Amino acid sequence: MKLHMRERVISIIAYGAIWGILEATLGYVLHFLPALIAGTIMFPFVAGILVSAYKNQHSRMDILGIAIVAAAIKSINLWMPQYSIFKTINPMMSIIFEALAVICVVSAFDRSKLFAKVGWLIGASVIWRGLYLGYMGVQFWMTGFLSAHLTSIESMMQFGVYEAALSGGMAFVIVALFALVRDDFKPIFMKPWLSLPLLGLSMALTILL
Repeated sequence: MKLHMRERVISIIAYGAIWGILEATLGYVLHFLPALIAGTIMFPFVAGILVSAYKNQHSRMDILGIAIVAAAIKSINLWMPQYSIFKTINPMMSIIFEALAVICVVSAFDRSKLFAKVGWLIGASVIWRGLYLGYMGVQFWMTGFLSAHLTSIESMMQFGVYEAALSGGMAFVIVALFALVRDDFKPIFMKPWLSLPLLGLSMALTILL
């Protein structure tokens, strides 16, 4: 394996593990918060992780790789009988959709001026939520399960537009904060001594929480 490819793989594992830790910890806490608050908080942190990774590697494919690692960590719940299969698969699909949304805008975001960056992140928030609503529509067609997000036009607008705009604005703040410390932490993400323990920690937290 070439050195630069080795560094990319290590970085993908590290960022994916951090995402997995967020899903296991912050995601667990969010279940106890009101829907509007919970629905807007996770994506800003995800955007911070993915934009930071893109600035390190300048590869949109690495963003997808990070999402695949995070989704694979989440898939551990499929082997735990106390969880409904859809309570695991739906978050896994959200992870992939969030990554695809960031992939769509990250290059333009990186080249844009300050206020345009806010718009791109709001756009990414709208995109992933639109993909998720489409997925829930397919799930309803296949299983008969009707998501609360699809029960009315108002519900779809709240999830896909209002919450998306709020979440995208919050994402800009988190991305800006991540940018302040990214250069200090960048070398660490290339070290296997950190990425592999992070992966183990994320898997352990997924099982325990």
